[in-house]
Amino acid sequence: MNKKLIASFILSFGILLNAQYIAKTEYDTKIILDTTTNIVWLDKDIGKKSFKDAISACDEINIGSYESWRVPSYNELISIINYEKSGLKVDDKFTEFKADGYWTSTLSKRHYTDEIKRAWFIRLNTGLDGTSGLSDDYEMYTTCIHDVY
Repeated sequence: MNKKLIASFILSFGILLNAQYIAKTEYDTKIILDTTTNIVWLDKDIGKKSFKDAISACDEINIGSYESWRVPSYNELISIINYEKSGLKVDDKFTEFKADGYWTSTLSKRHYTDEIKRAWFIRLNTGLDGTSGLSDDYEMYTTCIHDVY
């Protein structure tokens, strides 16, 4: 785990007991540390993009010393969903997400074949999921995450 990154969050906000999400701004960009999963979330979407363009866009992000950004997996994105909330079903610390579908990096095999033609997405306004095609014709919002090592 990157102790320097964790220390940076703690120094910025003091010790927060039982806080799952800690938000801070780095280089004019709001990021959120999930203390349960040790993932740093970019608190914004990077626009509607095809799956391929979303993967590339996250890979190109560099916020200060935070490199190696990526699209969250299905399990990572679903981990921030709170089904008890009305409206946008994510914690209130996430202020820039839209009530729409977001790509995950989790691929889906086509029924009855081993062909990968789809990727999972999750709708942040309902918490419901589905799969969408990988061609450039299908666009979804996406956010990016960074692993804390």
